[in-house]
Amino acid sequence: MRPIRFRVRNFFTGKWQYCNILDFEGIDTMGGLGWDRNSIGQFTGLHDKGGKEIYEGDIVRSEEYGVFRVVFEDGCFWHEADDRYGELHNVILTKCVVIGNIWGNEDLCSG
Repeated sequence: MRPIRFRVRNFFTGKWQYCNILDFEGIDTMGGLGWDRNSIGQFTGLHDKGGKEIYEGDIVRSEEYGVFRVVFEDGCFWHEADDRYGELHNVILTKCVVIGNIWGNEDLCSG
């Protein structure tokens, strides 16, 4: 079973805070700073080829699938690009690398 973890970005510092479901309720007040609720992303339970954790909202580059966003919808993680959409499977990620996220690198997914 995968660990249930989340991350959220502080919109003043740009730093990420990682938490589990148990401390999720306090996310707005952690550190007394402004946490961007729109940046909350859930851990997929998967890792890229370098071992980096993959979260909802990450931008990933794959030799086979190109550049795509990781999204959570209808109870499932998906890979999404302008011209394709499908379930996120570990098979896809064996040759992938996280290159950014939609909150700091949205240009990586354009054109």
